[in-house]
Amino acid sequence: MPKNSLRIALKIAVFGAVSVGALVAQTVSCGQVLMKDTSLSKDLNCQGTALYVGAHGITIDLNGHKISGDGSGMGIRNDGILPDGYNGTGGYDWVTIRDGVIEYFDTGVFLGTTSYNTLSGLTIRLMKRNPWGTGVILTVANDHARVRFNLIEHNDRGGISVDGGFCSEGNGDGKPACVDNRIEENKIFGNARGIENDVYYGLQLYLARGVVANKNEIYGHVNTLSKAANAAGILVVGSSQNFFSENKLEDNTHGVLLTDEYLTAGQVSTANIFYRNLARFNFLQANEFRPGASAIGMIAENLASDNHGGGFLFLFQGAPNSTNDFFGFSLYSNVSQGNGMWGFAA
Repeated sequence: MPKNSLRIALKIAVFGAVSVGALVAQTVSCGQVLMKDTSLSKDLNCQGTALYVGAHGITIDLNGHKISGDGSGMGIRNDGILPDGYNGTGGYDWVTIRDGVIEYFDTGVFLGTTSYNTLSGLTIRLMKRNPWGTGVILTVANDHARVRFNLIEHNDRGGISVDGGFCSEGNGDGKPACVDNRIEENKIFGNARGIENDVYYGLQLYLARGVVANKNEIYGHVNTLSKAANAAGILVVGSSQNFFSENKLEDNTHGVLLTDEYLTAGQVSTANIFYRNLARFNFLQANEFRPGASAIGMIAENLASDNHGGGFLFLFQGAPNSTNDFFGFSLYSNVSQGNGMWGFAA
């Protein structure tokens, strides 16, 4: 190869190696609709919603910067609602949001009707209950989301909420499947700062299916005003076919609380798997299950240690036309030790 051609080839190779994954920092303004890959060049302080996602396949790199609000709106919104109205099709797919701080909004990141969105390396904190007070919300119809390696702390009501109320129940109803949403290796801390009679959670699944929650550290979800039974590290309501594994649940009111008691007939949590989770130092039960009907599920190799209440409590609440038993729950090789009350009770 001639020397000039070799030099040109080397320049191309070096330029390509440097540019992969790098975004050029740019000025972004409050209320902007992002249509291309974006990297923040400075902090933002906004009123209402700060940024809107407006295109498929883009990366929003906070680049270590902070987006702050006034306690209203959303830090980053991706559900097809834009400043000039609804786009008619819903949120945008294959969007990555990463590496920065989002604080003082109503919701940190809001995803609706999206596929293959990724949230990573974010600190989301101090959301105000207006009305949500939650760090991350997946709602309407989401699938294949990846929420990983984030710190979500000190929000008024909750850390992460997955709402599957508009998703299919797997019965051929024509709704989207909303499966394979993965919540993994996040630190979710102290999201219980609101009023006394509210519901608090680190991770909430409401009418959700196909969620994998793996290796999260979830702690400090206690109703600090009354220490009542309405706070949990993981709260499962009317949700089925989900997999919870190797989560660490400490210093919550409940470690895990599964409850269907306020739902209508047919909205029952079933076929959930709880595997190798650790629950300790929780104020009430490490694991409390209140299904609305007999519901098949597997609880295997979990450890409940040194909780103020019990290790595993099965408390039938009932729902219209439900069966008053726990037939179908399978328990294998769980350990309950050093708890203030029972090890296992039904």
